[in-house]
Amino acid sequence: MEELRCTVSVKSDSQKVILDDGLINIIKNITNIVDVLYSIQKIDTGGNVNFENFFYEKLIDNLGMSRPYLNKRGKNEINSRIDILKNGNFDILNIPFISDNGVAEFLFGKIISQDNGNKKRYAAAFGVPDNYYNNLVERLDTVLESIHTDIPFYEVGIENDFTDHKSDFRCIDVFSFSGELNRLNKPISLFYSKGQTEILSSLTKVVVFSNVYFSRFEYISSVLGRKYIEDFATVDNLSRDAKNTVLLYWLRGHDTGHFFGKDNLGNEMRDQKFLYYSLHELKSDIISLYILTHFDYVWDEMDYISTDIIFRLFFAEVLRYIRRGGLGIFPDTSSAWLAFNHYLEKGVVDYDEGRNLFCIDSGRIKKVTVDLCETIFDLFYRGDPVAAAEFYNRYINTSNDNTTSFIYDRGIPYYIDLNNF
Repeated sequence: MEELRCTVSVKSDSQKVILDDGLINIIKNITNIVDVLYSIQKIDTGGNVNFENFFYEKLIDNLGMSRPYLNKRGKNEINSRIDILKNGNFDILNIPFISDNGVAEFLFGKIISQDNGNKKRYAAAFGVPDNYYNNLVERLDTVLESIHTDIPFYEVGIENDFTDHKSDFRCIDVFSFSGELNRLNKPISLFYSKGQTEILSSLTKVVVFSNVYFSRFEYISSVLGRKYIEDFATVDNLSRDAKNTVLLYWLRGHDTGHFFGKDNLGNEMRDQKFLYYSLHELKSDIISLYILTHFDYVWDEMDYISTDIIFRLFFAEVLRYIRRGGLGIFPDTSSAWLAFNHYLEKGVVDYDEGRNLFCIDSGRIKKVTVDLCETIFDLFYRGDPVAAAEFYNRYINTSNDNTTSFIYDRGIPYYIDLNNF
């Protein structure tokens, strides 16, 4: 498959932090050092020279040079992060640069690279807090905290208290990436721990690169939607902020969905981990869709967002995940196939061969979504690996000829490239 790409600038269009030129130069140096650390991870020096330790120390030294540009709180924060870096007990560390002009942030550590045999590779991102969308996330979280008892399958599906199990979720506008993150089509969010060794790399902290996330939808998913989804103009007609809010709420709902429900399936599927992870992704996808289409008060004090709009946006993302490829490698790709084939089978989505369009039956969206929620939550609740595999195999079938056009449409990007500053 030809890998058509599109280049996306990751410079923020909303940041209001004025950074001193000296601090910018220090951050550029640190970013370059991360690229060097990433490059030398594969070098075998026979134990004679430890380049990695040398450049790691250089990174710490450069961080210390930022102190003159920071206020008192900023200096205390940078000192505490340097202590953690020297100790080495972290997976990804957020390093704030706090001055009287505002806050910038550097994320540094190692992330799992599926392109390198699932080894952990050095990565970094630099940006500023996206306060507009962070405030919207806080508003949604307030709604989600009271939503459990309004869910009809509450007694079977929900075991956890949201307030105790939700992740720390926030957005930043990114100026630059380095290391493993500065590669083709890398994740637009980072999941990492709060520094507790027993839960390293668990979903306890989430940072969303909001400007990249929204740009990816515009460059790929929305283009797919306009060409292959009937009446996609309902999505395109939204204001930019309204569209981005639906996307962000969808992602936050997905993240929250990982914490919903009693899970008796994980221990029973130790030998089928990929299948289990795919079903976990589907559970999170569908509970998010359910919440956004069934609880109108999610949208209180905002422009009304209809079920049609939410589903079309969701389905455009499904098409993007499918054409990205990696079925059997990426659980979220498998989840997209499961949802795609399930909604086709149930008649929510129909393919019009003459017009080469997927048509949406708006009257069936809510009921079929509820039924799918009940089914997937029951699979996790019962913990029956045979039933789970049967469900997976039924809907993972990818022989549907209706997918040929959009998967091999070389006029639409498959991936995005990210520019450094």
